Amino acid sequence: MEALLAGSYSTDEQICARGKSVGYNLKDPYMIMTIDIDNFYYYLINKKPTEDDAQKQKDVLSMLIQEILEEMLERSIILPKNDSFIVLAPAQSKEQITELAQSICDKARSHVRPLTVSIGIGEIAEGTDEIKRSFSEAVKALRIANILKGGNSVAHFSEIEDYILLANLAEAPELDSFLQSTLGSLIDYDIKNHTELLETLRTYFLCGENKAQAARALFIHLNTLKYRLHKIEEILNFNLSDPEASFRLKLAMRLLRFKRHLDR
Repeated sequence: MEALLAGSYSTDEQICARGKSVGYNLKDPYMIMTIDIDNFYYYLINKKPTEDDAQKQKDVLSMLIQEILEEMLERSIILPKNDSFIVLAPAQSKEQITELAQSICDKARSHVRPLTVSIGIGEIAEGTDEIKRSFSEAVKALRIANILKGGNSVAHFSEIEDYILLANLAEAPELDSFLQSTLGSLIDYDIKNHTELLETLRTYFLCGENKAQAARALFIHLNTLKYRLHKIEEILNFNLSDPEASFRLKLAMRLLRFKRHLDR
């Protein structure tokens, strides 16, 4: 399976013959799921389990995944890899494979506490040459899911295509200057004055710029929110009612979130 995912095989006929020898027709449509143990490194650092205990957790998770796949799917292949599992599964609809993935997340949360898993799902691959592409999509879906949803989450590649550009922008060398020119003064103000104006702005945008809804979400009075928004406009020298200014700030907020995750 590693050769299949890496594309490191001589000919299509060769890899198909290897698959057939173990009972798999690689000319059938498949899809890839990547299952990652959330923050496993921090679990090892903070909880300090013995090596045997950490491996037992992985073994329990592996058996759990295998049981769910055998119950809901036939003829899947699981490849354990470090703190992850890669699954080659027969092609399913988006709804079916997402339901299966969510079942794995739910069972993992209840059986291997305090660990949780997140899952990325690639599009259907028609033939061996597309399996590598499905794997790449699953990895990207997992990466974006972790940024947007945090741990214990599932994402299908079709849901996150629009965010891939943001992820790429978050790694661009010009990003720091863009963030400094848009949000820099607000971040500096929060640090200096121990305020949470950046979080106020984020919540305001998440609530569709609805002041009453944002005030409820922040558990503050509406007048307090209005004061904070006015203060934000003063610090940033932006008019939040200006569509262009609003767009730049929303973009900067999203990119900052991506950057902070990628820098972890």
